[in-house]
Amino acid sequence: MIRKDCNFYGGYMSRELVDIGAKKLEVSITGEGTPVIVIETGMGCSFDDWYEIIQEISKEATVLCYHRQGYGASTISEEEGTTLQIAEDLHKLLAIKEIKGPIILVGHSFGGLCVQQYAMLYPEETAGIMLVDSVSINEYEMDQLREKLPSFKKQFSKENIIENWLQLSDKNKEELEKHIKPKLFEEQLKFPQEIQKELLAFSVNPNLYGAMASELKNMCQSGLQIKIKDKLHIPLKSLARDVDLAIKWNVDSGIPEEEARVFEEKWQVLVKEQAGLSTKGECRVIENSKHSIYRTNPQIVINMLKDLIIKVREGQIK
Repeated sequence: MIRKDCNFYGGYMSRELVDIGAKKLEVSITGEGTPVIVIETGMGCSFDDWYEIIQEISKEATVLCYHRQGYGASTISEEEGTTLQIAEDLHKLLAIKEIKGPIILVGHSFGGLCVQQYAMLYPEETAGIMLVDSVSINEYEMDQLREKLPSFKKQFSKENIIENWLQLSDKNKEELEKHIKPKLFEEQLKFPQEIQKELLAFSVNPNLYGAMASELKNMCQSGLQIKIKDKLHIPLKSLARDVDLAIKWNVDSGIPEEEARVFEEKWQVLVKEQAGLSTKGECRVIENSKHSIYRTNPQIVINMLKDLIIKVREGQIK
């Protein structure tokens, strides 16, 4: 099944549903040449949100973006949303599309945890990594901290979030539209109208909330099950959000500043540790950027991705 309902890059962006067995995954491939950039989105995020980055990077190399089960047009199965299952699904998808690499994995937030899982399972296929304010394999430490911080425990309880998402998954599209009242972020309002429509439709898909609930429920255990056998020896960039902006966001959400600061300092430690996954890893804090760095500071991500592409190509020549 090919969708051509989205004006993209002055033409049409093909969206194909690829049958990988227990489910079908929505995938879009743009650009040409190697390396192949594979984008793993954050929890509850659409690949259309990467519009600006895909537009630029597809001029340099092949870009593959896809939706995990339950996201977008991808179907949902009875399989749990663990990083292991997600990595295996992606591996099947790449094999079916005959994409052999070299591959640069790009992952935001929970998608970054999925990327780490894939790299540990298939290191021979992974030529470079970009982690965009990624969840850590030690996410359990953040959970432990939430239990110690009263306001976080009350306001951002994972159990309550999961229960809310499960309730949303039982609603139909029309009910979700009334309940959620979807709207776009300021940065998304710059996208073409067709992309904006895709983003709004993405948020009123009941399957999305069931998939998110499963991913969040399994997130800590997924991190613990990622086996770091040996350090990688590939270019790796870990991007961290702006500390002060993150603290302000939590304070504006009703969290006392002292708690917000303790929480954010721990998050920063875990994000920076991820550079140690590779002997060629580095971390950079992106000033004036919130959690969704790819949307708030796309040009920085574009520039760093271009640098990764150059490093991977140089490594292939050697």
